[in-house]
Amino acid sequence: MLLPQIKNRCRPLPGWSESHWQNEVERYRKIWRSYYSLPLGTA
Repeated sequence: MLLPQIKNRCRPLPGWSESHWQNEVERYRKIWRSYYSLPLGTA
C-alpha cells in the first residue's frame, strides 16, 4: 500500500499530528469503500 510512503512525504507539510493523519487515512478508506470498491456479495 502506498499510504506509508505518502505519509512520509506529505504529513509534515500541513503540520498534522499522528492522530490527525490516522483520522484522514480512515476518512479516505471510508470514502474509497463507499464509492470506488466493488459491491459486497456479487459473486
